[in-house]
Amino acid sequence: LLAGVIVVGDVVLARTLGASGKGGFTLLVLLAQVAALVVGLGLDRALGVVIPRSREAARRGAANVLVWTAVVGGLGTLVIALLAQPGDGRSPFLALPGVTPWQTVLGALALTGEMAFGMGLVALLARRRLVAYNAVRLVRRGSLIATIVAVALVSRLELEAALLLNLVSLAV
Repeated sequence: LLAGVIVVGDVVLARTLGASGKGGFTLLVLLAQVAALVVGLGLDRALGVVIPRSREAARRGAANVLVWTAVVGGLGTLVIALLAQPGDGRSPFLALPGVTPWQTVLGALALTGEMAFGMGLVALLARRRLVAYNAVRLVRRGSLIATIVAVALVSRLELEAALLLNLVSLAV
């Protein structure tokens, strides 16, 4: 079911954003996801070991990872945003093909959300909540596709709007 939603979502994105817009969306979403893996240093994955030990260990571990996510995710977003901005007469250090510096900043805003989302998924797996794990992934992707379709039905969907809708899907 999840694979079907992903395929439908990719088709909807390609039809509404066009080939270059879909490419830009994918590039920026992956930028946030890869940055989340790098700056997370595997702490969210460590929860998979800590959570089954005891309720107290799970609380302490989750609290530490949440603080790390907020601080490092916020700093990572700031660094990406600064690297994406052009300077005096020079191009940005982080110049991504087919996307503007502002679009890169919008994509980077998802970094902290991606870190928190990954932490939540690992916590569900550690508690052996496989149905909830898959349901959360399905709801995230489904809410993204539903909001993209809704926006596309009432107006022309732009890459910036799709990136904002990705942020909304992380909050759901």
